[in-house]
Amino acid sequence: MARSGGFGVYVVIHGRTCRQSERVSVQEADDLKRLSVRVCPIDAHQAAAALADSGLGRFDGRETVALSVEQLRQASRATVAGADWQARFDAMLAYAAGRRWVTGDGASVRAHVTWSDEDGCGSG
Repeated sequence: MARSGGFGVYVVIHGRTCRQSERVSVQEADDLKRLSVRVCPIDAHQAAAALADSGLGRFDGRETVALSVEQLRQASRATVAGADWQARFDAMLAYAAGRRWVTGDGASVRAHVTWSDEDGCGSG
C-alpha cells in the first residue's frame, strides 16, 4: 500500500526480546499513507500465533497478512490525537478497497509483511 515516504501505520510482531503481552503492537498510527506488518526476530509459526492471539489478524501466506479492520482501528485509536483521524483512516481503507486489498465484507484489510533479523524492528 505504499504511496509516499515514511513507514506509515504498521503492525510490529516482536521477537524474543518482548513479553508475550507486548509481542504485537501498532506503530505510527497517525501516518495513514501506508500499511504494513513488520516481523522482528521470530519464526513464521511464532509470528502467526502472536498475531492470531492478539486478535489483530492472521497470516495469508508468508508475505501477506489479513488485518481485522475493527481491531486495527481500536489499537490505533489509543495512540492518535487528531480529530480528523477517523476520516483519514476511512480514506486509507477506501484507497485499499479500490485496489482490492479489503475483503468484500470490509472486515479485513491486506497488508504486506516485511521480515527482519533485527531486534526492535523500528518500534518505539
